[in-house]
Amino acid sequence: MNVDILWSNILEQIKNDLSSLSYDTWFADTKLQKLENDKAYIVVPMQIHKTHLHEHYSDLILSKLSN
Repeated sequence: MNVDILWSNILEQIKNDLSSLSYDTWFADTKLQKLENDKAYIVVPMQIHKTHLHEHYSDLILSKLSN
């Protein structure tokens, strides 16, 4: 599956789980660059997004990727 389509589907699921403010702040400007060796490479606009996503949303992202 194309990573852009996959990420779009995952973002739709995440959007349903979060408030619109949280989604817009932390996920709206992200992009899945690639999946490789059981790792997801997600492009974020700033370092704070990387830190926040890792600290607060990594389990959510992993669960959505696993589905």
